[in-house]
Amino acid sequence: MTREVRDSPVHRGIPRQLAEGIENLDHHQRAALAADGNLVIVAGPGSGKTRTVVARAAYLLSIRISPLRGLATITYTNQAAAELKQGLASLGVIETRRLFAGTLHSFCLTQVLPYARLVGVELPALDAVMTASEEKALLEQVADDEGVNFYALKDIFTSLRRRIAAGEDVSAERPSNVAAVRRYEAECRRSQIWDFEGIVLAAVRLLDNHPDIASVVRARFPVVMVDEYQDLGAGLHRLVETLLQAGVEITAVGDADQSIYGWAGGDPAYLEALCARDDFTVRRLETNYRCGSAVVAAAELALTQQRGWKADPRRDDPGTVEFQVIPGHIDDQARAAAAAVLDMLAAGVAPHEVAVLLRYRAPLGPLIERLLVEEGVAVRPEGTPTAPSTEMGKWLEAAALYAVRMTPRSPHAGAPQVGAVALLRRFDSLTRAAGLPRARDPWVKRVVRLHSVLLAASPDPSSTVSSWASQLDNGLGLTELAVAVGDPRAVDELGALTSAPPELLLADLATDVTGTGKVVLATYHGSKGRTFTAVVLPGLTEGVVPPWGGKPWAPVPLQGPRLEEERRNFYVALTRSRGSVLLQPTSTGQNFRREITDFGYSSFVVELAASLGVTL
Repeated sequence: MTREVRDSPVHRGIPRQLAEGIENLDHHQRAALAADGNLVIVAGPGSGKTRTVVARAAYLLSIRISPLRGLATITYTNQAAAELKQGLASLGVIETRRLFAGTLHSFCLTQVLPYARLVGVELPALDAVMTASEEKALLEQVADDEGVNFYALKDIFTSLRRRIAAGEDVSAERPSNVAAVRRYEAECRRSQIWDFEGIVLAAVRLLDNHPDIASVVRARFPVVMVDEYQDLGAGLHRLVETLLQAGVEITAVGDADQSIYGWAGGDPAYLEALCARDDFTVRRLETNYRCGSAVVAAAELALTQQRGWKADPRRDDPGTVEFQVIPGHIDDQARAAAAAVLDMLAAGVAPHEVAVLLRYRAPLGPLIERLLVEEGVAVRPEGTPTAPSTEMGKWLEAAALYAVRMTPRSPHAGAPQVGAVALLRRFDSLTRAAGLPRARDPWVKRVVRLHSVLLAASPDPSSTVSSWASQLDNGLGLTELAVAVGDPRAVDELGALTSAPPELLLADLATDVTGTGKVVLATYHGSKGRTFTAVVLPGLTEGVVPPWGGKPWAPVPLQGPRLEEERRNFYVALTRSRGSVLLQPTSTGQNFRREITDFGYSSFVVELAASLGVTL
C-alpha cells in the first residue's frame, strides 16, 4: 500500500492535496504514514512530526477507516488539536463528525464519561471542578491529616495519584504519601467535587470496571492517535491498554528524550513500554530539519546518548554553538544576556526569532526583561498573566486589545487588530471544541452582544485585568467553557487573570496579539514545541542547571531519574534553535528560591564543552 500511494498521485480515494503532501515526505516519514496496525512514531526534535501526524491522520481517514467510523486524536494542547485540523484541511480532508481532535481531558469528558450513567456511575457536575486554590487547600488538608510535608507530597502527588489509579505497584512509596492520595480521592468523592486530573482518572476507572464502554468507543473510533505520549503519564497509558484490549488500534507519537514533565506525571517509561511490545511497529523520524549539524551534534552530546539523529543533508549552514563565560553575579549575568540579545537584533535577527531561555523564570528573567525594555526592546515574558499560551488565553488577550482600542477615553483608542466578528468566530470555535451547545441567536445579535460585554467590562482606561476578566467570566460563562475545553492550563490562565494584582491594568494584557516584534523570554519547559533563529541560555551555573535537591540549608546534587529529566530539559532548550545557540556558563548564581549557588559552572555545560574540545 505504501508504494501504491507514493507512485500514484491520484490514487482512488485520496484527495489530490494529500497525494501531493505524501510526495513531499521523506522515506522515514512515509514509512510511518502507511504502517499497518499499532504503531509508535519516535520523532526527534525538528523531524517533521506534525507534518507526519497530519498526513497519517488524513491517510487513515481517506483509506483505512470506514466512512461510517472515525479517528480520535489526543493531543497535549488544544492548540495542537487546532493545528491538526488545519493541516487536514490543507490536505483536502475536511472532517467534522468522523474526527475527534482534543486533549486527553476533552477525550475523557466527551468520549468516555458520558457513558457513566448508563452503567450506574454518578460523577460530579462539570461546574464542580475545583480551582487551583481549592485543589491546594484540599491537598494541604490531607497532608496535615496524614502528617506528611505538604511540599514533599506536592512534588510527587500527580505521578503517584496516576500510578495508583492505573493499578501499578506503589508498595515502595512512603505509606503516608499513599494514604494522603487515597484520602484526597475519598474527600473528592464525599464532596462530589473533582479536579482536571480526576476527570482522566475517573475515565480510567470507568474503562477498567466496565470494559464494554471501551468496545463502544472502538465502534466509533477504531483508531486512536496519541501525540506527545511521553508527557501524559500512567493514566493515559492505562487507558490505552484498556482500549488495546478492546481491539482499538493505537498510534502513539513522541520522543522519550523530550519527556520533561515528571512533576506532572509524565514518564518516558510508558512510551518505551509501547516500543517494546510485540504487537507494535516502531518507526523513527531521523532527520532534524530544524537544527544545523553543529547543534544536532551538540544536543546529542548533551544528552550523553547517541540516537542517530541527522541534520538535513541539503542544509549548508551547520549553525553555531558558542560559549561565553560570564564572571560575576546575577546582575552581571542579566547584563550579558541582554547585551547578547541586542547584538543579535543589531545583526538583523527579527525580535520574535530571538529567545532567552531559563531553567526558572525568576530571579534572572525579570532582570533581563527590565534591561531590554530600558533599551527600547519589546519583550514577551512567557508564563505570565500577560503572555497567555492557551487558545482561550490568546482569545482573552485579543479581546482585551479590542476593549482597550474601542474604549473612547482610552489613550490606546484606535482600530483593533481583531474585530468583534473575528472574536466571535474564535469564541465559537472554542465552544465547538468543548462540545458545548451551539448558540441559536442571530449572528448580528451575537456580535453586538459580544461588543457590549467586552466594553461594559472596561468602562475606563484604568480598568484592571482582574475586574475585566471577572466580569467577562460572568457575562460569557468562561469558567464553564475553560473546563469543557479540556485544557487545565486554560482554567489556570483564566484564574490568573481574574485574581491578577490590582496594579495590573487591562492595557498590560492588551498587547500585540500576533506575537511579532517581541523578544521571547521563557523557561525551558515553556519553550517546548517552539523554534527560533537564535537562542541564548544564560545563568548556566551548577545548582540551577541542573538544580540541586535536598534541604535548602543542605543542598545536594540530583541523581537517578530526576537528574536524567533535567538533562532532557537542557536538551530540549538546546534544540529550539534553527541557527545559533549561545551558552553563558557562570560559576555563581541564584536559584528560584533566590538562594546563592556557588558550585561552579553547570555540569551539563562542562561536559558539553569538554566533548566539543572547548576550554571554559
